[in-house]
Amino acid sequence: MKKRVFSQAAPAGTREQRLSELLERLRRESETYLGYPNNQLLDHQNLAPFLDLVINNIGDPEIGNFGLHTCEFEREVIAFFSELYRLSAAEGWGYVTNGGTESNLHGLLTGRERFPGAPLLFSEDSHYSVEKAGRLLGLNREPVRSSPNGEIDYEALEATLSRLRPPAVILNANIGTTMKGAIDDVPRIIETLRRKNINRYYIHCDAALFGGFLPFLPGAPCVDFSLPIDSIAISGHKFIGSGIPAGRMSTAFAGTSTTSAPSTERSPVPATGYRC
Repeated sequence: MKKRVFSQAAPAGTREQRLSELLERLRRESETYLGYPNNQLLDHQNLAPFLDLVINNIGDPEIGNFGLHTCEFEREVIAFFSELYRLSAAEGWGYVTNGGTESNLHGLLTGRERFPGAPLLFSEDSHYSVEKAGRLLGLNREPVRSSPNGEIDYEALEATLSRLRPPAVILNANIGTTMKGAIDDVPRIIETLRRKNINRYYIHCDAALFGGFLPFLPGAPCVDFSLPIDSIAISGHKFIGSGIPAGRMSTAFAGTSTTSAPSTERSPVPATGYRC
């Protein structure tokens, strides 16, 4: 096994020279940047002054109990996507996460709190963060075979439900898989659950890839809260565009979280603490 070296001498050159070289390299490589669905048409010059401030939207964006926060803007982001996905303020809650992985983690956490002991079902084409979140949450993870186009295989889903015979289910539905852009048929999934007499279910929609634009496309599949779904994750650094690759505009909607944190005064709460 190769030995890891955690300390080494700093490269030659002044700090200014090194930063200049780094900027030049990043700009050069951005011209031929392929393989990740990130929107690079960015201009954040008007936001540069905020980098000199320590901003923290800790906890529930409805409160904003840390002095230096931007929760009023965060609430506007949530309100925009809530209206877009037909979720009224009285029915749901959301916040800007640090990326799609946190969005999925929070959605599945809420599912676990609602249905303790329920298995997590997800297709083999799901983003790796779904399985990772399930592992972190201690869920019984049941991958379901995918169809060639990347959708969940609905016959395989029904067979898995027949084998498990669970009283409740947590299910991840993909709204644009990473490699194939497949959209799981949520109404068909719900129909399958009900046909198997499973009426206690939590459906989390991972819409990191397509969530920013799908509602604007004529004839696109309807995936919103007019269906009995429970949470949705939307990435900000892909279609929408954000200079922070973590996806600072990713949004997870969840209306029934039972987690709590006294320091943030109320529930529900984000999966992480420090946010900006």
